[in-house]
Amino acid sequence: MMKKLFVLLGILCQFSPLNSTAQKRAEIPIGIEFYNHTIGLPFDNPNKKPFNFGLAITSSYPLLLKKHSKITLDGELGYFKHKELATGININTGLSYTFTTGIGIYFAAGIPLGYIRTFNAYDLYSLNDNGEYELSKDKGRSSLFLGYSLQVGYDFRKKLNIPFSFYVKNEWWLQTNYSKYLPSLLQNTLRIGINIYPFKQN
Repeated sequence: MMKKLFVLLGILCQFSPLNSTAQKRAEIPIGIEFYNHTIGLPFDNPNKKPFNFGLAITSSYPLLLKKHSKITLDGELGYFKHKELATGININTGLSYTFTTGIGIYFAAGIPLGYIRTFNAYDLYSLNDNGEYELSKDKGRSSLFLGYSLQVGYDFRKKLNIPFSFYVKNEWWLQTNYSKYLPSLLQNTLRIGINIYPFKQN
């Protein structure tokens, strides 16, 4: 079964209009995102106050390339500090589809899937052998999450031949196994990001 899958992927790559190694390397970005982390439903206001700082380092690899579109395998290493909830570290992958116009404006949609470890923003107490509450160490909480992302940006390579792009993105997560009393948690992030394309197409 796996052998057949690899054969099928190889055939798809051969029929892709852009399938050389150099062309794919030229589409691998190194990105950085700054964002506001909030709790809320999808399409809820992701710019709520107070501001909760988040930072992510991102990249992607093109699985399928065409003249105006691509499908990519994405990766992210992130950090956020929500003042009233928790500090979190996440690592995730996912798939995205991007359509770029002739003038450089592009639109993208993605499905992230990953792992997150959170540490409470408040003190934790546990009952000791004497029947008294004492401060306990926060060892963190491990969870998986699934979400979506919507993005609009501008690729400066199209008209100005500058290996750089700028974008705004809304990404939403459904975090599972959050706590004993709260099995899941809905999270919103409003992001501003840049991509740098360090590899030249020779």
